[in-house]
Amino acid sequence: MRQWIEHLERKLKVNIKGSFTIPEVLDSIADGGGQEDVIVVIGIGQHFRPYPPEVFIRRLRNVRRAILRLSARSPQAGVVIKLENNREVKAPLMILSDWYGYMQNLAQRKVFEDMEVALVDAWDMTVAANNFALHPNEVVVSNELAVALSFFCHSA
Repeated sequence: MRQWIEHLERKLKVNIKGSFTIPEVLDSIADGGGQEDVIVVIGIGQHFRPYPPEVFIRRLRNVRRAILRLSARSPQAGVVIKLENNREVKAPLMILSDWYGYMQNLAQRKVFEDMEVALVDAWDMTVAANNFALHPNEVVVSNELAVALSFFCHSA
């Protein structure tokens, strides 16, 4: 497994050693202390398409545990999970395909299904908008944001 990850880092020219993980960022959010209105948005799918499913699922479980720790520290904090969106694929690699992305989408739904998090269904939004770009256009992103905020912003 480690050899596969090192191979991908060399091939894709990515250095993950200097990056922060999602659990590290979630764990850095202080409890209470003026942060009552915290909403965290997590989009994890596309960044892990080149990796084996075991790596992706392990990351999801780590994120899940970090969300549970955040909820214990700051029950009022909101968490949004932006699920996978489809994409136009120009590479002949199966791991970058929508099929693989859909499997990751299902994995995210399963891992977070029983948690109090908002799931933004980016897959359906990009299909409905006939937008297959890796980074969806402004209309799709605006709709994703509106759906995410609808979970937390309620009129009086």
